[in-house]
Amino acid sequence: MFRVALKFVWCSLVWLAVSLPLSAEWVSSNRSGDLAYFFFDSPAKVEIYDMAADEWLDPVLLPTKADEIVAAYADADGIYAVYGKSLYRYDLSGGNETFLYSSSLPVRWVATDGQLLIVSAVGTYAEGFTFTSLSKTNNSLLHTYSSGTYRQMGETKLVPERKEVIGVYSSSLYAFSYDDTGEIQNSVTRSASSPYPSEYWFYPDGRMAITNLGNLHEGNRNQLIGSYEMSPEEVDFRGSDVLVTLEGGAVHAYTNAGLESGAVSLSHAASVLHVEGDDVFAFGAQSSVDRGIVLTKIPFADLGDPQPEEPRDPAGLAYTPDEVFVGRDGIVHLFSRAHRCLFRWDPQTQTYLPSLNLDGAPWFVVYSSVLNRVYVSYQGGDIERASLYGDSLNQYSYVSTGQTNAQAMIAAKSYLIAMDQSSYSRMKSYNSSGTLVDQGFYGDSSPLYWDDSSEILFFNYSGGP
Repeated sequence: MFRVALKFVWCSLVWLAVSLPLSAEWVSSNRSGDLAYFFFDSPAKVEIYDMAADEWLDPVLLPTKADEIVAAYADADGIYAVYGKSLYRYDLSGGNETFLYSSSLPVRWVATDGQLLIVSAVGTYAEGFTFTSLSKTNNSLLHTYSSGTYRQMGETKLVPERKEVIGVYSSSLYAFSYDDTGEIQNSVTRSASSPYPSEYWFYPDGRMAITNLGNLHEGNRNQLIGSYEMSPEEVDFRGSDVLVTLEGGAVHAYTNAGLESGAVSLSHAASVLHVEGDDVFAFGAQSSVDRGIVLTKIPFADLGDPQPEEPRDPAGLAYTPDEVFVGRDGIVHLFSRAHRCLFRWDPQTQTYLPSLNLDGAPWFVVYSSVLNRVYVSYQGGDIERASLYGDSLNQYSYVSTGQTNAQAMIAAKSYLIAMDQSSYSRMKSYNSSGTLVDQGFYGDSSPLYWDDSSEILFFNYSGGP
């Protein structure tokens, strides 16, 4: 699109270069709907690309102030720009300035989940850091979380799907949750395994993250559940489970089972990646071109056209199953936590059958031979079920146990028994419909064992079986 325009307006571009200085690298960028926003300080403006229409919109000019623009965000409700340490709101034409907030610390970013504005500010180690929430409805200040002195935080980002601000520092990931009132809670520390990642991108459902090292982490505990052979610099998703990455000067796409489906090398450096429909848009900063932005649009057809939400195909995939069981029909079921999938192998035909895609990052998979059913547990206490009859496999809600961290789970006759990981373990039994039948408290929880012949459940209790 740009090459065609340049042939006709070359003289006009020369005039623009004299009257309006070429843009330096953008200060910040974000996506809202089909629009990609790029904020510049010199000159103070917003460049907007409409990915659905595949065209640049007219730039929006912002006021020039003594302080530089250090962070900004835009959505359908307005433009939010931080000059120095002060946050202002503008309408979508850049007018109607409203002062919102002034921080005592240098601001790193401002973002919104659609209802709230969140501002991240980080000072020196002695000064600490803050997160501040504001109402988009009436522009009021709602809450400020302050770390106190002698605290530090590395890269942070807003994860609206989880209602969390995620921060990375040293060897740990920190999660600061917030509610609809804007109150930001103290962090929950989720340690990572060495080597330590410096960047996380959460899947659209917020239940799992991919890191810059290619590692997959469960969202609630940040526990390593698998890895891909990649080192992404930027990530976006096609649908809920197809990864698209920017790495090594190229755009890569992967099937939802983690196999690379294709790659396209870029002729320019890029740092922003967006998926829109059947295309990938890679944006790079380049001060010598009009708008200060260079763009490459790549059709998914050039990347192998991986489809989201399809049964994950294990053919050609190297993996080690976390659990294996044989169903009543002789089909071998292989649970891979890293691929969020129950692969199915037919020993008679020596072929894979359609897989059962599992939501999020499952923790336990348990098979009930009596019901020919599989139970899948997740961190947070949710358990789902799926019947293994035929090829039409679907996952349904079973029960929410209220157990924050399941440690063991087993099928016993037509019942399911689950044990949590509290300091004094609680065991619950449920019938086939998910109704609680009984519960009790036991110490030193461990793997559970059920003996069909005696109908006895075995587990460790205070150091002995």
